[in-house]
Amino acid sequence: MNKTVPYLFAILFLCGLIGLPAMARERYIVSGASGELGERVVRELLQRGVAPQDLILVSHRVERLTEFEKLGAIVREGDVTRPETLVPAYAGGTQMVLISVGLNMKEPRPVLHKRAIDAAVRAGVKHIVYTSFTGANTGSSPVAMDHRLTEEALRASGDQWTILRLGEYADRWVLGAAQNMVQSGRAVQPPDERFSAPILYADCAAAVVGAMLNPAAVNQVYEVTGPEKVTQTDIARVTGEVTGRKIEVIAGKPGEGRAIPMAPPPGAPFLPPPPGGAEPDLPQFTSAQLAENAARFKQLTGRSPAGLRQMIEAYKAQLMK
Repeated sequence: MNKTVPYLFAILFLCGLIGLPAMARERYIVSGASGELGERVVRELLQRGVAPQDLILVSHRVERLTEFEKLGAIVREGDVTRPETLVPAYAGGTQMVLISVGLNMKEPRPVLHKRAIDAAVRAGVKHIVYTSFTGANTGSSPVAMDHRLTEEALRASGDQWTILRLGEYADRWVLGAAQNMVQSGRAVQPPDERFSAPILYADCAAAVVGAMLNPAAVNQVYEVTGPEKVTQTDIARVTGEVTGRKIEVIAGKPGEGRAIPMAPPPGAPFLPPPPGGAEPDLPQFTSAQLAENAARFKQLTGRSPAGLRQMIEAYKAQLMK
């Protein structure tokens, strides 16, 4: 045998002209790709250098994914209410982000989530990132219980996993509060208000992609929150400073002032509050815990999460209308 043949084979392999691409190639599934967070995850994956051909975008609204399909992404219909669609939709993927389904579904959310997890395992997915909710491990609300049960199902699946307990979406709660304050000129501060640590959609998407691309995130739980405590008074102060509008803070009655309309960002659907008006349990993190959350976020993403002022400035033009 000619001694140059093995060397030629090695060169061709290294150049990618031959080889075993199925063994080494990662393919990333975004389950729920057409939603507000899902779309941001797709854009973040592309920005981080993942080839469109290595994306499998799954949704029951595939018509919303035409832009990415034109780039070369694989677009498939998958619907957690139709179990037969899931295994074919996830086929060929090695990692998946399971974006939690919305409220007011006909079946319990943990049932729908477990259905997706089981299908991903059967399809050969090796690592599942789940977008849980902050307080899932400690809260007693229906929202917390939904996510807790899903986390348990994910751990029991046999797959590698990463759990991201996302804080309240600042794009909805903070923007909704700020819009109300600018329009009315006042903010209501109830005596019993529990603070939040909201986080932008963009930061949540960065955390998801960081968890998919970073092997150190496997079998880890992350509290993905903003870096600071936020109350109605804080939003009023910063909104007034950024917009130049005068906002009066008035004392409210117990329970008053928190249940404000959550205005969606441009192009996003309005999401109703939880059934029965129940508020999700919000962990009252200490400043030290929020600093630890931010440090772990930076390890995962390479940057710090946006603070309240950055959030308000991001939507200044919309607030000034």
